[in-house]
Amino acid sequence: MVDINALPDEVLEFILSYLPPYRDLEKCEIVCKRWRAIVRNVRRRAKMNLNRGLVDFHLCWRSLHPVDMVPMIAGRFSHSAVVHENSMYIFGGGSSADTTFNDLWRFDLSERKWVRPLSMGNYPSPKASATMVCYGDQLILFGGWRYPSLYPPYQPWRLFDELHMYSIKDNRWTVHTPACGPPPMAGHSATIQGNKMVVFGGYQLNNEVNSNSNDIWCLNLDTLVWYQPEVAGVKPPARYAQFQIVLDDDHILVIGGCGGPNNMFSDAWLLNMKNEVWQWRNVPIKNRKWAATHMWCNPACRVGSKLVVLGPTPSRPLDFQILKQQMPQVSNRVRHEAPLLRDDNAPWNRNRVQNEDGLRNPRQELNVNARDAPNRQAGNGNDLVNRHNNLVNNNQRNANVPNDNQNNANIEDEAINRLQRNLALRYRESDPKMPKRFDERHEDRFRMAAFNVPDNAQNASSRERQQERVRRMEEKMNALRNLRRNNGEQKTEEPTRKRAKRNCLAMFVCDISNVLSGDCCIEWIEYKNYGIVAGAPERLILSSIVAGNGELIMFGGVNKESLTEMVPQVSNAVHFLTAPRTII
Repeated sequence: MVDINALPDEVLEFILSYLPPYRDLEKCEIVCKRWRAIVRNVRRRAKMNLNRGLVDFHLCWRSLHPVDMVPMIAGRFSHSAVVHENSMYIFGGGSSADTTFNDLWRFDLSERKWVRPLSMGNYPSPKASATMVCYGDQLILFGGWRYPSLYPPYQPWRLFDELHMYSIKDNRWTVHTPACGPPPMAGHSATIQGNKMVVFGGYQLNNEVNSNSNDIWCLNLDTLVWYQPEVAGVKPPARYAQFQIVLDDDHILVIGGCGGPNNMFSDAWLLNMKNEVWQWRNVPIKNRKWAATHMWCNPACRVGSKLVVLGPTPSRPLDFQILKQQMPQVSNRVRHEAPLLRDDNAPWNRNRVQNEDGLRNPRQELNVNARDAPNRQAGNGNDLVNRHNNLVNNNQRNANVPNDNQNNANIEDEAINRLQRNLALRYRESDPKMPKRFDERHEDRFRMAAFNVPDNAQNASSRERQQERVRRMEEKMNALRNLRRNNGEQKTEEPTRKRAKRNCLAMFVCDISNVLSGDCCIEWIEYKNYGIVAGAPERLILSSIVAGNGELIMFGGVNKESLTEMVPQVSNAVHFLTAPRTII
């Protein structure tokens, strides 16, 4: 019997890569020194493949729908999510029935199943759009909003300034009510910086007025005291639902957000917290055409030096485009030879007055035109006919004169034909008794060649042969139909169903490695296949995404296409974004 330790390291590493990179790998790590080195290599390779896949857009989605799972979490959106060790914690959120939750769920990343912890203590109020961060073995929950109650009617929705802490070891909620602190808010962002929690922006209720904010509040996690730091320089515009990323202990990056209806932000701001006076700085953005859109209702998370944002697929080019036809350019030779057709006795050149230098005088032309207007209107038709006859006679007289320049003759003939058609149309408009069709025929070089073929006996014989072939083909088809009908093999073919159009989630990646360097900037990476990754779920908004061990985990959200329905479709599925496994 072959022992598993007899396998090469490469084969054993490939087998262990199929295990979830959490508790199971931790148990494999304590088997022996060899397995410990292999497990570390598995984790390192998983992170490396994820980072490489974010740049090459070579990733894949795997979905887990908790249909038969017990217990099963309800679908929700605008919830709070955070990862602690081998678990992902979900709190609150909104439902499809215009209600909010105050339950806490734990998703075991090792066993891929939901667990409902029966916690004790003072539960938070039902709310959504609250922030939840992890500090040690505690979860810190702050802010949020909830729907109004059904009775009494016409109540406004409520904002919260509650501060709750959940102890993972003791499985207990505790509420803290400091003497002073920030106003009630929702849609804000929060991160842990050392021993303090930094809160920025949000939709606040300040002095009985709801408005957006760009204020910064800090909570000392040792003393649980709120304070506002002194900030200098230009502040970002007030916003909510932005992304707040921790760069190090002294720097925070804020991207995107919403300032109100039709006021979405796509800028980036860097907060420097080294000195006593904090300072904001606007960060330049490169490759904006590859940037994500609607960076306020879509989730985002940091993976190493990259920021991953999910959102709608960018606009694709149309399959069929109508090209605007452009007028052909006239060469200089044609412009030079066109004055050969000029006739000073023409009605349009008769009143043209020139100076001694050969220049036109528009004022004198205006007077002459005004003086001769009645006579010109009366004899407009006769002048056009005389002009036409003179040009035709001149053309016939010049036909016998040899011309060395054949190009000039061709251009003159084309101009005469064009002028003849224009004169006929003008005369028809001036004389309503003129027939609508003319006897003369104009040679057109661009007419279809199929209509120029003479009808002779040879063409008639070819048509007869073609009809004979069609008749024979019809006889064969009728014979096959009769044969199938007699044998009972006649089947009704169903029409081919069109492929349903799906609006999938697209992935956008931003490089934030140069934010703290001398060339302070962020750069969006060019996406491939319009940012669509294999197995991408349908477009969901107000969902959450967190970073695990070599994978990204997305949960919940509401279907964007179902917002116009009476009951929108809210998801409770878990989606994993990972790099495809390499085959040995």
